Amino acid sequence: MKISRFSPLLFWLALITILSLMPGNDLPHRGLFGIPHLDKVVHFGLYGILTFLLARTYQADDIFKFVVIFLFSLFYGGLMEILQSAIAVNRSGSWADLLADLFGAVIGLLLYRWINRGSEINEGTAKRGYG
Repeated sequence: MKISRFSPLLFWLALITILSLMPGNDLPHRGLFGIPHLDKVVHFGLYGILTFLLARTYQADDIFKFVVIFLFSLFYGGLMEILQSAIAVNRSGSWADLLADLFGAVIGLLLYRWINRGSEINEGTAKRGYG
């Protein structure tokens, strides 16, 4: 069975959606090990990984793709915050959560660029006959 290149991205989108729309009663009320604002760290990580997966899936290689991917991540984070307020039980949207999503998206793009930079250098070397 062949796994589609979209599978990790679709899995991650589903995970974010499920976690975002879970009833508030099902979530821990205190941070893990008493860590304050752990939910912001979770938002940061979820959207950092989402943005990285988007960049990898769509092979972001120019500023246009980077901007579109960043805007999609920010839009999706905003949509989840609105849906939390509108339909999720005992949940509410938060500007602070959206800000954490934004910072995660920036780091996800930077991480993709940093990891991809090495492969671009290696591909360029191989094309010139050095590798």
